[in-house]
Amino acid sequence: MTDLLVLVSGGGGLLRVIARAMALSILPYNSLSVVSDRICPASDWAKENNFPTEILDFDGYENRSEFNDDLFNTLESERPALIVSTFHRILSPEIVARFPNQMINCHPTMLPLFPGMKGLERTLRDRSKFLGFTVHYIDEGVDTGPILGQIVTPKTIGDTFADAARRIYRGGGLLLLQVMLDIGHTRAQRPQNGFDMFGSAYLSSIGIAHALIDLHEQLLE
Repeated sequence: MTDLLVLVSGGGGLLRVIARAMALSILPYNSLSVVSDRICPASDWAKENNFPTEILDFDGYENRSEFNDDLFNTLESERPALIVSTFHRILSPEIVARFPNQMINCHPTMLPLFPGMKGLERTLRDRSKFLGFTVHYIDEGVDTGPILGQIVTPKTIGDTFADAARRIYRGGGLLLLQVMLDIGHTRAQRPQNGFDMFGSAYLSSIGIAHALIDLHEQLLE
């Protein structure tokens, strides 16, 4: 069993930010496991840093149903308090139903704009003047779950994909930590002033997280 489980498919930038935040005791989770749907830099990094890592290589399955069954069984055996998805695929309805309000997703657009794959690329091609990043609960739809937090940043003339991704994922990493803190600390009802019982500890943690993101720009997923 684990407190926190991260689903990965890519570079692992957000995974590294989560792990560093846990090492600094910023996040209220004691253990971290990783599940990947392919061999990728994120799974390599997790193994190298001794995080329990399971690779369910999607291409090695005869069909999607077999993969979904194995993923369901893996999550069921881990029973995490929170699942953070950076998967490049949709989770099955059975998994979503088994972990209601326990799975969050990171999406590099200002949802509901540009749901699904290649959202950042579509944002860059669009005539809008802004980039966005959203953290939301996962439901049965494609990036349609309740929104937990969003950030927006202006486009810059001459932005390349790498420039835009670096900027939006740096802010997105901070947003993700803030949402995770909120979930971990404030499921109890907050008083009307907007501060929970953790109060200043929450705010100081966000300050540390901001410094963490400035120091570690490895946020391209």
